Amino acid sequence: MSLTTIMNKGVTGMTAQSAALNTISNNIANASTTGYKASDTQFSALVAQGASYSGAGVRAEARLLADTSGSLTETGLTTNAAIVGQGFFAVTAVDSATGTVSSVGTSDSATPELTRAGDFQQDRFGHLVNGSGRALMGFAVDPANPIATTANRSAADLQLVSLDTAQSYYAATSTLSVSGSLPGGLAVSESPGEDTTVGVKVPVVDSTGAAGSVDLRFMKTASNTDGTSVWTVYRAGATNGDGTAAGSSSLSDPSGWQSLGSVTFAADGTLTGGTTGAAVTVGMDAVGDLPAMTLSLGAYGSTGDTLTVAVGDTSADGTTMTNAATSNDGIASGSLESVDLTADGYVRGTFAGGKTRDFFRIPDVTVANPTDLEAESGTAYQVTTESGAMTFRDFGTGQNSGESLQVGSVEGSNVSIEDQFTTLITTQRAYSASSKIISTGDEMTQTVLGLLN
Repeated sequence: MSLTTIMNKGVTGMTAQSAALNTISNNIANASTTGYKASDTQFSALVAQGASYSGAGVRAEARLLADTSGSLTETGLTTNAAIVGQGFFAVTAVDSATGTVSSVGTSDSATPELTRAGDFQQDRFGHLVNGSGRALMGFAVDPANPIATTANRSAADLQLVSLDTAQSYYAATSTLSVSGSLPGGLAVSESPGEDTTVGVKVPVVDSTGAAGSVDLRFMKTASNTDGTSVWTVYRAGATNGDGTAAGSSSLSDPSGWQSLGSVTFAADGTLTGGTTGAAVTVGMDAVGDLPAMTLSLGAYGSTGDTLTVAVGDTSADGTTMTNAATSNDGIASGSLESVDLTADGYVRGTFAGGKTRDFFRIPDVTVANPTDLEAESGTAYQVTTESGAMTFRDFGTGQNSGESLQVGSVEGSNVSIEDQFTTLITTQRAYSASSKIISTGDEMTQTVLGLLN
């Protein structure tokens, strides 16, 4: 073995330990970086080809510890989320000036990146962007039918999550409901009018997303000896969202009121004529800007959240409904109150009155070998041939379930400072030992040269 070979081994040792020091310094520098995944250094022996001896030095290679989670910190922000377990968020870089997708380094801007940094907040373009400038991606869902799964979806189906979708959303009323007690003392009548009917105004949302209303009137048409009574339901008028009359009927002109049908009440004042617990509904045709709607009056035989008759009511004010309550499933334009991530991965908008709609499903993205992902600046990663392709699962529970999503928290770095400093001491000593090999080889060389002289 030549002195040059010995010195080369010292050089490879110093080079390898220098690479290890670089990995350690990068880990320590990112100890407070959200979602950062540490690396460690893997050493392997070099073998000289054709030599009678096996040792030819050492080689160092960094290995990503992407399969180890960091600690979770609560933030209270409902657009922040941490993945509890394995998996990643799908993200892409966006230009902060234009809000458009931008490329990063050598990565294809059309290829989603992966990250564990879930400190997402809304930017001025309506995107959910983390502290590294990566915008969250997900699968769009139909707000009116949001049951969606990420199974059998591909990266090509991913879209930028845009809160503008929620901010501009509205839904016309399709169902409205009325509950309360009709006055049992109201006289039987054959001709509808304001003094022979009981009325209630129900707010609705028209087909343009504006807030309108429907005037309903109830008239007693029969009072039977067995205590039952029959009432006819009228749409006495309606108003479009712009304040104009919807159709030709008006509250002041009973001749134009639209009869919606009749309902029967039992002697105890509950709705009767059908199976106990079954819904009691009547239909209303579209008129003006108002779409066709279904009016729900409650359920047969029920006394809660339903229309009843106050049995024995002989009050002087016999045209007033007591305990009246109305609701409708419409969502008015501009009524968005908040947009939140949910534990099962939905981007959910909450509107006035507590109504909710889901707009995107965020997938739990996994790869077969996360340690071979390629790191990008900004705590993001690209898939490689060695890592395997992206697959998608649902957050939460179910047949296609992935990991759980903890909303209002972020995942910190998985760097252990204690381990890094321990490794730093070992690496520093190994580096010094390798340098000693070189200096010893140099002394031996000088001795040989002295003998030759």
